[in-house]
Amino acid sequence: MTPTGEPSDETLVARCQMGDYAAFEILYRRWQKPILGYLTQLTRDREAAACLSQETFLKVFEHSERFDTSRRFTTWFYTIARNGALDWLTSKHRTTSMSLSGIADQDGVPIDHAAPLVPIETLLSRQESLGILREALEGLTPVHREIIELIIFRELSYEEASDIIGGGVSLGTLRSRLHHALRHLRNALEGKDL
Repeated sequence: MTPTGEPSDETLVARCQMGDYAAFEILYRRWQKPILGYLTQLTRDREAAACLSQETFLKVFEHSERFDTSRRFTTWFYTIARNGALDWLTSKHRTTSMSLSGIADQDGVPIDHAAPLVPIETLLSRQESLGILREALEGLTPVHREIIELIIFRELSYEEASDIIGGGVSLGTLRSRLHHALRHLRNALEGKDL
């Protein structure tokens, strides 16, 4: 996700470790929308997700010295965000079910927000397709939805997703769960006109 010609996330965190506030601002701008989209999916609450997003960035800033710059920033970052969301869900006595009702692009911008000048037929078709997909995703277990969110929608590697989910989930188990999640999703979508 590093824009061409810009420093990597890992380089920026290394600069943060040396007190470079400008490096943190770049990280913030780069990851603000993606992490908000991810947290919205986990919490099903946009306001809570916005607060958790800010808390995640605060923790990154306060604990940047703990980050091992030889590792992937995204894994560390998403793990901090996920742990905050799970703590919030637990404290609110909520279930850890997720909703992908606000399916977002890679920048966390909801994809059901139409671009201007799109024909109404296209908008209606897109909305209907998204509704069918959301309904199918809601039918999955929370574990399967999270795996699809991380690997398919957030385009993280299996290794990164495994590190984020934690709990000793091996890569083989994660691949198997993704396979089952996609199979269940395919079955739910069978016969639907997307």
